[in-house]
Amino acid sequence: MDREFRERRRPKYRPDNERRINKRRRRVAIPFFVVLFMLFAVSLIIPLRPKDSPKEKRELTKFPKFSVTTLLSGEFFGSVNLWFSDTFPGRDAWIASSDFVKRFYGNSDVAVKGAVGNADEIPEFVGKDDGSVAPNPDGSGSGSAAKTPEPGSSAEPTQTPAPTKAPDENVKRWEGFDGNAEAKIAFGNVIQIGDSAYAYFGFIKDACDRHADIVNRCSDMLAGHNAKLFDFLAPTGIGIVLSSDFMKTVNSSDQGKTISYIFSKVNDNVGKVNMFNTLIAHNTEYLYFRTDHHWSALGAYYGYTKFCSVAGFKAVPLAEFTPLDQGEFLGSFYSTSPSKHKLRADNVMSYKPPGNIKMTVTDHYNNTYEAGIIQNMKDRGVHNKYLSFIAGDHPFIHIENKDLTTAPNCVVIKDSFGNPVVPYLTQHYKNIYVIDYRKYKEMSLSELVKKYDVSHVILMESLAMAQGKGAMDLIESICR
Repeated sequence: MDREFRERRRPKYRPDNERRINKRRRRVAIPFFVVLFMLFAVSLIIPLRPKDSPKEKRELTKFPKFSVTTLLSGEFFGSVNLWFSDTFPGRDAWIASSDFVKRFYGNSDVAVKGAVGNADEIPEFVGKDDGSVAPNPDGSGSGSAAKTPEPGSSAEPTQTPAPTKAPDENVKRWEGFDGNAEAKIAFGNVIQIGDSAYAYFGFIKDACDRHADIVNRCSDMLAGHNAKLFDFLAPTGIGIVLSSDFMKTVNSSDQGKTISYIFSKVNDNVGKVNMFNTLIAHNTEYLYFRTDHHWSALGAYYGYTKFCSVAGFKAVPLAEFTPLDQGEFLGSFYSTSPSKHKLRADNVMSYKPPGNIKMTVTDHYNNTYEAGIIQNMKDRGVHNKYLSFIAGDHPFIHIENKDLTTAPNCVVIKDSFGNPVVPYLTQHYKNIYVIDYRKYKEMSLSELVKKYDVSHVILMESLAMAQGKGAMDLIESICR
């Protein structure tokens, strides 16, 4: 009975039903395959394939050189597959779309996004402020000249003398350009003032304490391998270009006092590179970009001179490096600004170091290739010029100065603020092993130091990233 009932309920086969179903499927499938075919056709247009990634700040995979050996081993076709996927037209837009979707299920970049909330109060007992004013190098008073100097117009900087007090030397206050006379637009964690944009900065006590703790433990570990750690904290533009009083009005913390607080917690066996006052003394020069969150090669040079005074090196004059004008640059702030037409375009200057220098890059596909330590990006897109420095961000880079036969070796653990600093270091180290803590997954720091006979380890990051939980998690995973 039940079986007879089920048979009556079962729909009978009708050819017209199947035709309707197949027709509906074709209506859905045809547009999909048309789009797929169009994307495939676009992918075959070689001129549309990008050579660089502004988003990832690196040079993309090059088409492999053909050889019988790589053909027989299968390596050639594997490298072609990497080139095809890595240089797909519009790849950064696809990645951005993917990142946007991922934000809804909890994944995020290391970088801080969104508006800045209330920062912590910096303890009063560190970073003593005697109210002294950092004078302009030309002896002039305050004014908007500190804000938008002409790119590349700076005179050669002078050697910075060794500090007389550390780590809580008096923090000089900048009382120059305050932005009050300019139109201000806030978007996300960025404020645009006139023709320049700056990322907010907020002091976070727990994050600074954790950074100091990681640095101390890392330094103690390295001492067992006869290696010294240097903590190289690069201030961001808002802390150097805008006045101290104005930063309070926009809820941005004092970066000089923040660095002094961190270094008051760091042990004496760490080389503390506090470049804040050095940069303040030169902040009428073109130290930071207007359309981007990075510093210029000139700003990086002043950071390098401060490192030299701490490490016991004599800084090489900038005149001994070969300048290379990379042309107009529109950076990360320009891409997100709601009134980008008001931002004044930047100009990137690179400085090629002297000497017989060889650089070998290991990219995130584990491909290894040689590249110039300074890339000529003059004819590349306006968004790509920061890739001039050490070919952008890669998991591992080995740089050798073959002229320095007896110089020590070092490891640089860096974010992208370290890129323009590394070329200057080639004048003091025979081998430099550069690892980007956001991408490197191979060996621990202790293994690197032992394998490459390293004397110095330089933790080189922006002050903003030094407070980031994601950044500290990654650095802690390496420093073991």
